[in-house]
Amino acid sequence: VVIILETDSIRANVAQQATGAAAEFVAGLSPRDWVGLVTMPYGGIFVEPTRDHERVLKTLPTITGQASQQTTDSDKACRTRSTLNALADHLAGLAQLDGPKTIIFISSGMLLPRRDAPMSGPPGPCEIRSVHYDEVGTAAGLARANVYVVKPDDFVIDSARNAFADPTASRFRSS
Repeated sequence: VVIILETDSIRANVAQQATGAAAEFVAGLSPRDWVGLVTMPYGGIFVEPTRDHERVLKTLPTITGQASQQTTDSDKACRTRSTLNALADHLAGLAQLDGPKTIIFISSGMLLPRRDAPMSGPPGPCEIRSVHYDEVGTAAGLARANVYVVKPDDFVIDSARNAFADPTASRFRSS
């Protein structure tokens, strides 16, 4: 089991809730289960896969969210592309390990494929193409990984009340 937190999309108070839920999950694992802990897109590995669940449980509360409420669409595009690249690379590294893997990817949302420059110009540095998502899927298949995506609720930015104010709006549109 590898728990991956995309900290750049998660605000600090939401990260606290997400790491708490991850800790409950880890506490319920069998002592024979291996578990690792990673942050993306820029954080790195906090805990290599281990059977020392206590080490993971002690590390989880130290992870904080880095998201800001003033993030632009361009910032989100760059973060999404960096995260997809990091996720594909991490999954490719897991392919060397024998047996199936379970990946729990926790993110407050990633953008869908999109251009970050006018259609008449060359693509920008943070363009997200469907191939970026395809690369993650291919790497997961080669690693024999089941990937579960978890989007924690952010009641300041993504309030359920907003869904009632505009019934046509989807709280998960940006995911």
